[in-house]
Amino acid sequence: TPEAMARWALEVIDALGVARVALVGHSMGGGIATRLALLAPERVARLAVVSAVGFGTVPFLPAATHLPSILVERPIQT
Repeated sequence: TPEAMARWALEVIDALGVARVALVGHSMGGGIATRLALLAPERVARLAVVSAVGFGTVPFLPAATHLPSILVERPIQT
């Protein structure tokens, strides 16, 4: 799981003897980096994520549920 991977990454950081880290993650790595930051915020100096995933189910905003119908009703003009 992403949480298990975050705990493993923290164990690696501990084994290396690093007190604080800057984390950068993309996609699933972004989700793992975020979980590590939530797990041990005192150990993370900086956090940068791009297109992070792995957070489980996230409810859509009410406006986003209408997005597909808007695209169908008003196709993009080229």
